[in-house]
This record gives sequence, C-alpha cells and structure tokens, in this order.
Amino acid sequence: MSSFAIIPQLWRLAAIMSGVTLFLVAAAGCGIFSPAELQANMEITNVRTAFKVYLVDYAQYPEKSSDLVPDYLKEPPRADYSFDPMTGRVTRVSRGKNNPWPDTIVFDISDQIWVTGNNDATAPGTQDRE
Repeated sequence: MSSFAIIPQLWRLAAIMSGVTLFLVAAAGCGIFSPAELQANMEITNVRTAFKVYLVDYAQYPEKSSDLVPDYLKEPPRADYSFDPMTGRVTRVSRGKNNPWPDTIVFDISDQIWVTGNNDATAPGTQDRE
C-alpha cells in the first residue's frame, strides 16, 4: 500500500479521535468524569492514536507504550500501558513514577477507560499495578 493510500485512513482516524476528545471534554464539563479521569482518558486516547499509527507503519502492534516514544509520542505517558499483540487491547497498566493522578482512579480493563474506583488490582475489571 502506498503512503498516499494511507493518508485518507489517517484523516478518518483523526476525525474519530477528535470526536472522542470532544466527548471526553463534554463529559468532564457535565461532571461525568473528574479532572483526573479526564486527563487519564485523554492520555489513553493519545496513546491509542499513536498505537494505530505505529500499526500502519509497521503492520504490527507495539508491545508497550514506551515503544511509541519519541517517534509517535513526544513524551512518555504518565502510565505504562501493555498491549495484546493480537487484538491491540490494553492488557496491563501501571502508574508511572511521576504520575499525579489520585489513587481513586483505576484503569478498567473491560471498558478500556480510566474510572473512579479503588486501587485494588483484584477488583473486578480493574488492573492498576506497579
């Protein structure tokens, strides 16, 4: 596939991700997300976008979010994300060392978003371990 054929796909992806970003901002404005949840969900949205561009470039998924820096993400994410190489879903999340988010938010593996919850990695649907 030529790089010119990829450009329309990237524009569609950008439009979808812009819609996700607008949804997250609107949800935060309505009080659905806390400010910390909004920041964390904006981060995972950016990581997913970089992840998909990496897939277009290499025809495979990266194993972890650190593989995306510096070519696809300018700075490392505040959390470290690991991906399933077959499906692209996040399989593990651990907080980075300089993570300012409160312990009251966790990454929900089932829904693939950050939510308010306890930081108990054994809680159903959550995984947020060092």
